[in-house]
Amino acid sequence: PLNVHDYIKGMSEAALMSYAAEVEEAFEMMSDEHYRNVVGNAIQRLDLIHALKTSPYGLNGPLAYSGGLLVHVAGSLKLAKVMAEQAKESETPLNISLVLASCIFRNIGWHTTTLFTNGYLRPKDAFHMTGINRASARYVDHLMIHVESDVDLKIPEAKKQALENSCNEMSEIKTIEGRIAATADDMINLLHF
Repeated sequence: PLNVHDYIKGMSEAALMSYAAEVEEAFEMMSDEHYRNVVGNAIQRLDLIHALKTSPYGLNGPLAYSGGLLVHVAGSLKLAKVMAEQAKESETPLNISLVLASCIFRNIGWHTTTLFTNGYLRPKDAFHMTGINRASARYVDHLMIHVESDVDLKIPEAKKQALENSCNEMSEIKTIEGRIAATADDMINLLHF
């Protein structure tokens, strides 16, 4: 088969609800007002949970089916929480809300750059133009503009840059929070593959 979606038609609704609850639990843990508003706005206005439930994680591989992105995000969040706890124990200054938001948005580009056609997973044109990292950063940038107008909240430029930067390749990430999210992302990839 070309990808896993050819023989796995998706997950049960109960399994998807369980993974969605993990993402919503991470949202509840966010104490930083700015990142909480960004994630909350994505959940409410852009129906983020539905986007994760219906999107693949990759064009091929074990999560290239509808809901694969949700499974991947939930796994990344679990690992990032453990790493964030260890960083806190070693008294590393850390914005846990940024870590959680970074895990949620790091691969959101799969939602915007792929689609299922007649049961097969296909890249949209945007996939060839932008790549996943850039598509994720554009999604986050677009979202923050809407948060500022919808909630009438000015997000500091440093916080905007930190969240957008967390979507980059590991070598380009400039914050410890972004590196934790990227490391969790890589570790969950190893577990999947």
